[in-house]
Amino acid sequence: MAIGLCCGVMLGQGSPVLAQTHPHHSPSDPAASGEPLVNPASTPSAPPTSDPAGNHDLVIRTLQELPQPPNTNPQATSLTFAPGAYGQQLLNVETIGAVEEIVAFYRASLTKLGYQERLANASVDATGFSLVFEIPPSLELIPSQTTPTPIFQVDDQLTVYGAQPAVRLVVQGLMTEPGQITMAIRFQES
Repeated sequence: MAIGLCCGVMLGQGSPVLAQTHPHHSPSDPAASGEPLVNPASTPSAPPTSDPAGNHDLVIRTLQELPQPPNTNPQATSLTFAPGAYGQQLLNVETIGAVEEIVAFYRASLTKLGYQERLANASVDATGFSLVFEIPPSLELIPSQTTPTPIFQVDDQLTVYGAQPAVRLVVQGLMTEPGQITMAIRFQES
């Protein structure tokens, strides 16, 4: 049985970027509204799409070529439509093993391929895990949004922006039966 795990994973915002509004503008000045003083052309005008650069085939090929743990059930490995994932694809994988073994496998094998784990986003316990990896520079998956989004505003004086948008690899697993782990692997924008 293959299931898609669509847990909300906090991918992290990295170091915030600050933009300050100016309190001494006339009421007719657009900056007097408390909005950040940024170039309007640099702010996104529409919500991001899942696959802005037409990387659908690259996403599928990359997911299919990722290493799988020993004892993976090939009949229970499948690509699934996932509208929230980058490229709208999710790889479901079913394997036999302990959570710690599967986590160790992905950490080692993905690191060898140039992925870099975001340890601040890791969550591992006896029944499941969630790992987030920066993708290798050679894997050209381009985020749909190119400017940071506002994540916090203090009055009309200060706006805090998130980190530069990026595409990351998310590997999540859940014990569905004793010794059996079902995983969802996808690329995600944040």
